[in-house]
Amino acid sequence: MLYCNWTSGYKWSTALALSITLGGFGADRFYLGQWREGLGKLFTSAAWGYGR
Repeated sequence: MLYCNWTSGYKWSTALALSITLGGFGADRFYLGQWREGLGKLFTSAAWGYGR
């Protein structure tokens, strides 16, 4: 298994898949443990109308 240095041991393939599919909602940041950035992405997406 290939680990990414920037993800603290999380699988990069899972992070990439979440970023592509649900990245606008911050799912990739929540998966990586960066919940503050995840909330920022979530509320920004909701403000632009993507979160409806």
